Amino acid sequence: MVLANAVICDITGVMSANNPYGEILPAVPNYQDPSVPVDEAYTWNVIPPTDEGGIVRVVFSSQLNAETKAASPEKVALLAHYDEVAWGDAKGQEGFLYYRPDEVDETTLFARSFCLWRRATDAEAASQRDEHRRAVAYAMGPGRDVYATYDVRKDRLEQTDHGLIVTRLARMTVRHGNVVDSWKVA
Repeated sequence: MVLANAVICDITGVMSANNPYGEILPAVPNYQDPSVPVDEAYTWNVIPPTDEGGIVRVVFSSQLNAETKAASPEKVALLAHYDEVAWGDAKGQEGFLYYRPDEVDETTLFARSFCLWRRATDAEAASQRDEHRRAVAYAMGPGRDVYATYDVRKDRLEQTDHGLIVTRLARMTVRHGNVVDSWKVA
């Protein structure tokens, strides 16, 4: 299993080696496996308290389609390109705190990455930018067979004296290009 280097940014999105979110690490060897709950996959307990009622976590868990990976590596490469461009744009947006990319486990084809935002509105605004919309349009359109499945979830994380409180905000699960589950807290 290969883990890409985490990219650390301070509250303004500027690269920083002193960002406390860089301490969030995989908590178990199979952290990428979707059977491992997101809340147990990483060391979320290192998130520092904030004065703003917590931060927002967006997690992307996926499994590549083995047939597409073998037969159409250019599709996989194009999706990776769209993802990288979207990430490059997001890191400069208001409220961006941290991004931890992940490389695909070549045995299971699982991957799990996440980004952290100051507020849900910041994450939502970034998801509506052209670069992100292009990546989603490709994943749901011409590249729909690249993933066997993927799951996007958005949660609020708040560190308190009693531990980490996780509030579910939204989730979407896609299998073979079809949305099979989607919900959002109003």
